[in-house]
Amino acid sequence: MSKITNFFLKKDEYGYFSFTGNGKIVMIVIAVLLIVLSVYFAVRRAKADREAKKEGKEVKPSFVQKIGTKKLVTCAVLLALAYVASSIKFLEMPYGGSITLFSMLFVTLIGYFFGIKTGILCGLAYGIFQLIQDPWLLSPLQVGFDYIFAFAALGLSGVFRNLKTTDKSTGEKRLTKYGLIVCYVFAAVMRGISHVIGGYMFWMDSMPDNFPKAIKFLYPIVYNFSFIGAEIVLTTVILLVPGVAAVLIRLRREANN
Repeated sequence: MSKITNFFLKKDEYGYFSFTGNGKIVMIVIAVLLIVLSVYFAVRRAKADREAKKEGKEVKPSFVQKIGTKKLVTCAVLLALAYVASSIKFLEMPYGGSITLFSMLFVTLIGYFFGIKTGILCGLAYGIFQLIQDPWLLSPLQVGFDYIFAFAALGLSGVFRNLKTTDKSTGEKRLTKYGLIVCYVFAAVMRGISHVIGGYMFWMDSMPDNFPKAIKFLYPIVYNFSFIGAEIVLTTVILLVPGVAAVLIRLRREANN
């Protein structure tokens, strides 16, 4: 590798790349700069709109105005919580992946609150930050399946966001914890499928020697759903605790008012 490449990336004994300390710093700086520039242009646009209104000119709604401030703030808070929760790990796998403090739940809530498009967009942003935080790099396509597609898939929770179940006490159909759980589990499984596809394409060589040869074709499934499945179970248990899902459903209503 060239000197410039060595500054950003390091290669381990198995041929896998990851960011060096300098590389992580550069990636974080780039991410911060993108956020700062986005805020700068948003503020600049808002100032220009105010001046245009004073002059009696017609002003088209900006991107921020179309989305809504409350929605942007809610998404930012949920992504921040997900990022912090992802650093709190109960178990870390040898080739990437971990059981975290319900980090997937926070990302899936974005799709559950606001729909598929917003969920996928925020999941994509979260995947980029995960790439910065804990990278395993082999090729652009591998990065796609392990980070970009996988975490964007968490936004697919929006597919079932309007799923309603019958309330036993009133007989009315309304949002309940079971619909929320379906949204979460579906999105988490879709993330796992992306990892599994990447596993078949890029990670079969990492299979341990003691893994049963008779079922070696199941290795990517076993590996990825060992930690994703465990987090799904733990999060589902939390969502079944009386009051937890009700609070999240109430937050969804407030975020969309």
